[in-house]
Amino acid sequence: MPNPNYRPDQPEYYDSSAKLDTMNNIIGGNHALKSEEEVANAFANAENYRAYAKSRLPQKASSQEIIETALEKAPSLRIKTRQQKGRRELSEKARQAIVEAAVRKVMGQNGRKLNNRLDAVFFLRGADSKTREKNDALEQRIQSTPEERGRLLEERIKNDMELYRRILAGTVTKEELIDNFEQFHMVQDLVTNATNFLSDSVPQEGKEPYIKFSPEIKDILVDMERNSTAVYLFVNKIRIIANPNYEFMDLEQVLDLDNATHEEIDTYAMMDSNDLVMEDALLISGTDRTIKKSLGRDNLMKQISEDLHKEFENAKLDFVGYDGKRHTMQYTTEHKYDTIEQNLRQGCVMVTTSHGKKWYHLDNVAGTVRATDSSEMLSSMAASAEGVIKGLKKANRGLFFGSKEYDNVLKGMPEVLNSIKEVGNPPDFKKMDLATAQLQEVLKECEKYLKRKEEDPENPERDFRSIRQEMSQREKNRYDAMKETANYCRMQISAYELKKQEIKEEMNASLNRRAHEMEAVDKADAVYGKDATLAASNVGTIADELRADINGSLKRMLEEEFDIDEARETFSNMVLLEVIKRGRSLDGDTLVAGEMEEKLAEKPEQMVRDMRNYPAVKAACADMTWDKLRKFVMNDGAKALADKILGAAKEYNPDAKANELQMQNEQEMQKQQEVPKAMM
Repeated sequence: MPNPNYRPDQPEYYDSSAKLDTMNNIIGGNHALKSEEEVANAFANAENYRAYAKSRLPQKASSQEIIETALEKAPSLRIKTRQQKGRRELSEKARQAIVEAAVRKVMGQNGRKLNNRLDAVFFLRGADSKTREKNDALEQRIQSTPEERGRLLEERIKNDMELYRRILAGTVTKEELIDNFEQFHMVQDLVTNATNFLSDSVPQEGKEPYIKFSPEIKDILVDMERNSTAVYLFVNKIRIIANPNYEFMDLEQVLDLDNATHEEIDTYAMMDSNDLVMEDALLISGTDRTIKKSLGRDNLMKQISEDLHKEFENAKLDFVGYDGKRHTMQYTTEHKYDTIEQNLRQGCVMVTTSHGKKWYHLDNVAGTVRATDSSEMLSSMAASAEGVIKGLKKANRGLFFGSKEYDNVLKGMPEVLNSIKEVGNPPDFKKMDLATAQLQEVLKECEKYLKRKEEDPENPERDFRSIRQEMSQREKNRYDAMKETANYCRMQISAYELKKQEIKEEMNASLNRRAHEMEAVDKADAVYGKDATLAASNVGTIADELRADINGSLKRMLEEEFDIDEARETFSNMVLLEVIKRGRSLDGDTLVAGEMEEKLAEKPEQMVRDMRNYPAVKAACADMTWDKLRKFVMNDGAKALADKILGAAKEYNPDAKANELQMQNEQEMQKQQEVPKAMM
């Protein structure tokens, strides 16, 4: 309820029981007020909404006692005294910038007719007379046609592209963000809605789409969709800075704290401190910590799409999560499929397509992705085991009488370490099995210990959080060390499973490739070998020489070493040979060459080059692989494409001689038709 002792243009007027709010809610006009009177007053004018916005932001730092208690749990967050004044001033500016941006946006759109969620993106911010006139004109354009809305979007994108690129390039300082916050928030608003623009450009149930735009704009929106998390995290820094505790605590670093430390300080802030400002600090930065996981995921999907080209949409991702379990998901850019965010902080991901496997290392803390291989997943095991052993010993220091399970784990982990080192890289299957068995034994002891510590026999319904609060610091340290050991064991067991899968699939692929290889070689020999020798024509043996050259190249690439350029030329020559065959005729007992064969005999290099550059042949040879060449051979792809080439020429000019390559090239260009690729 409103406080009757204050006016609506004073922050104290608004319901103090309503918690502090997120930046997007404040700027978007999304309120948590329950009183109709408060709502009406808050949105009545700029001064009132300014007061309401201030009431939703923390204005004064927590007590020194609360801050010091928090810093005891996360010492790395402490800010040096000489830096505090500058950070206090920056925090004040951040709060002011958010408030003013909120007032301008809410007042600028107050009373505007919005037929679609996207309409709000187009309006200018502010309530002065000039801005109102411009928004009146924009409203008319918004309510006209899908094409006009598309033009508005293009204008908006062109206006924001420079700032968008600078955000991604990392060239914008915190100070610049705060000084020009409204402009940067408008970029975020656009980028956040990229998904909606794309979905609303698709016709629904026979109706025309809400908005229409060019393929170029679509490509930009797809890029914005991929980078939406990065843009959000950058712009939302201002809300973290706006918390007054920013003066004393490095709240941005909360995003990158280790899990144990974050859990400690988060529990204190959200449950034990009983302080709204400290709660706000950890809620805002903690939320962004979770969202930051999406950044690594977005970068991973982007890298997969760039590396795997047409194969990426069907790619399957396998990885070991921080829960120690194997996880599988399909490639997707939709965040409702959040398998990665929920289960992977950092580590190796195996990506499988029909053409093979590729490994990536994801660092969710930094959001970076790089290509790697499974050896990195295995090579980190020993170092991780050493860290686990060190943690176990440290937690056990000075304790003479401990639990049987803890002692068993302390004894078992060095044996695990030795076995892991013996596995080698590339790994030995039997030694992997031995290491796995030892990891499973240690894991059993860990689980016994943890189960005993997590339960209260006298009160089975009791929550572990309350149990932990009553533990001594030594008990907490030993519990955490065993928890870490258990997670390590689960992760290494799953990592070995993943590696075994990779090895088995590679073996099967090798066997399958060998079978396909022998089959393709036999087919190539039947079509282009000695038994397929071509008789000499009136221009000599040039056609058979081409046949022999094709046979030699196919045998070399199918059985020995594949070369993409040679493969493209060989396939082109296969098509050329088929066209030549069809151009031959008999004059009595004389085999008469067609014009293509004649030209080959006269200028062989030029003829081969012309066929290679023929549009349909060039298209068929795009993204050439060993398997693609094999399929060309097995499915008579050269014959099928030769038929299409000759058919296209006859269709364009029935009187034309179908074996005139130069003429066909010209016809192909004129018709601007893409001849389908050879049968795959």
